[in-house]
Amino acid sequence: MDWPWVLEVLRGSLDSVLNLVVVAIPLMIGIEFMKHFQLVEKIAPYVAKPIHCLQLPDQGILPLISGIFFGITMGAGVIIQAKQEKTLNRQQMTTVALCLCICHSVIEDHVLFWRVGLSTTIPMVFARLLLAFFITFAYVKLMSLRNGKGEGLKTKEKVI
Repeated sequence: MDWPWVLEVLRGSLDSVLNLVVVAIPLMIGIEFMKHFQLVEKIAPYVAKPIHCLQLPDQGILPLISGIFFGITMGAGVIIQAKQEKTLNRQQMTTVALCLCICHSVIEDHVLFWRVGLSTTIPMVFARLLLAFFITFAYVKLMSLRNGKGEGLKTKEKVI
């Protein structure tokens, strides 16, 4: 029986895992570094204006920044924390989740793409960010029309 393909599969799998480890471990260390020194909170004032266009309060900035740059898992963790602290209402959490579904893990994805040899460019990053912003903005406007106010998301909705 001829089994040389098994060695090729194992070698290729090990190479893929090592590529992921080379990217994932430094990213996780970077995330912990940013958490420890509260760098996300320091970035937040610079992105407040676009966030307010999405009818989100300042408390919506941290989940968006975390999720966009470090992945849906970290963003979801921050959304769960916001729910527990009752800082975002249901509609605002839905808005944050929609934006993160479209555009999450910008840095992690592109570093992984680069590591495996795919070409990633800055325009691709901006395209993802703009697409997420415009679709989320359209959702907010649609919800405001549905609510009959034309002002944006409900702000006096019961916080869950």
